[in-house]
Amino acid sequence: MSHAFIEQDLSAIISLRNKMQETLDNLKWIIDDASLKEPRDAERELREAERESVFRYMFDLQKSGVTNMLGSDRYVQRHFGFPLEKAEKYLNEYLENYNGLYLKYGTLGNSEISQSNQQSSNAFPVANTTPKKTTGIIGWNAYKNAIRIQMAAEFTDRKLKYEEVQKRAVESKAADPAGYKAFCESLNTTT
Repeated sequence: MSHAFIEQDLSAIISLRNKMQETLDNLKWIIDDASLKEPRDAERELREAERESVFRYMFDLQKSGVTNMLGSDRYVQRHFGFPLEKAEKYLNEYLENYNGLYLKYGTLGNSEISQSNQQSSNAFPVANTTPKKTTGIIGWNAYKNAIRIQMAAEFTDRKLKYEEVQKRAVESKAADPAGYKAFCESLNTTT
């Protein structure tokens, strides 16, 4: 090969390398930009409300003694309608971060798991329907359940997903905070 061909090939390789480096740099910028963007506030609130509901439920489940907590993923799956993988992720987070979660969710729980549900091996616990206090998680769960019933009447052709109900409840509460407060207060008058 002549010296001119080698020089031409080397020039093409260097040019290609520079273009690849430029593309790689652009990709890094795209990845950095994507990682800096925060999820929308409503989505973040939705995830946090879900986490709070799940972990409060798990601490209530633990207090009830209905099951060994290593088997609580099935209870979470059934209670919230999650896929088993999602319930297992919550169980893993619960086990790995128990102390921090207990400080945040375990000491403030004001709902109780009904032990009357232990009569058959297929029964799963549900939150007590007679709230002592309608603020916090009990008021929120009752509100969410009312939204679920409303949506079930709306969407009779399919099974509702937990995330759909959770999202609608968060949006409804944000759109009408006074209505949410009135709903919770109305629970106090119920006997």
